[in-house]
Amino acid sequence: LDIMSALYNNRQCGSCFGTVKDDGPLKRCGGCKAIFYCDENCQAKNWPIHREHCACMKTARDLYNKRITENNMATVENANVTETS
Repeated sequence: LDIMSALYNNRQCGSCFGTVKDDGPLKRCGGCKAIFYCDENCQAKNWPIHREHCACMKTARDLYNKRITENNMATVENANVTETS
């Protein structure tokens, strides 16, 4: 997982480790949104390796986002109770 953190933090392609493309920024994996790729070719080359991690990272991201949303809703609800009391 350390290499994945390095790829994400440095915005490197998960396949060829490139950092820049001629036609614009690297594109994120549509599933986990944690890994970047130069193009569809690099993504396809890396898919056998990334497949195992993609679902886990997507699940972790979704759970994190759900928790943040629930915490934000609780904060708003608590603020409303305080204001009306």
